Amino acid sequence: MQYWLEHDLARYLEGTDMTGALASVADGYRRLGWDDIRCGGAQLGSLGTGEKVELGEVALHVLNVIRHDIT
Repeated sequence: MQYWLEHDLARYLEGTDMTGALASVADGYRRLGWDDIRCGGAQLGSLGTGEKVELGEVALHVLNVIRHDIT
């Protein structure tokens, strides 16, 4: 999300100050502690059922966004 905000969304919103949004996303990322998970070697099998459902929902959303962009 950070990469998309910094590199892609900014192109659509030229002239818009994205500093606050980027800081908010970075803060949320730090609070989630995802870097700790990445360093710990988390794998799909280590996710709980609820987390797998949430991951599936995100995947479906991404596919829907891609479908929308194509059409």
